[in-house]
Amino acid sequence: MPTLPPRFVPPSGISLPASPAVVAGVGRAAILTQDGEMLDLPTAEAARLLRTLPPPLLVHAPATLRRLGLQAMPALDLLELFAFVLPARVAAPTPRGLALALDMAPPGPGAEAASALLPDLAQALLARLAAGRDLPMNRDAAGLA
Repeated sequence: MPTLPPRFVPPSGISLPASPAVVAGVGRAAILTQDGEMLDLPTAEAARLLRTLPPPLLVHAPATLRRLGLQAMPALDLLELFAFVLPARVAAPTPRGLALALDMAPPGPGAEAASALLPDLAQALLARLAAGRDLPMNRDAAGLA
């Protein structure tokens, strides 16, 4: 199991909920658990596990849930957060696409690397949101996100 880097916590005090991070591919899914364990599971097994966990961090909920064979479930969709924080910017709907749009290093090959990057993407987006919180038009944005 790879060692995960420490997570960046923005000075704003905004922190992520204790949620797993999931990236689903064809037939398999990588889940970074709340405890930092990386799981590589068949999609059916990943779907069963995710039903027992808090809403996961993911990118593009409709596509991810479809790959997992799930109809619907609560999720923390980083693509939606990206659109909320940077509404005029475009990004490919993947962890790599979000990383590039945020000027971050893209994940290495494989779903595990992409899954491990999701909390950092979320923190980067929340840090951008917090940085603009004193602007009159953004006063309530951090709470809404």
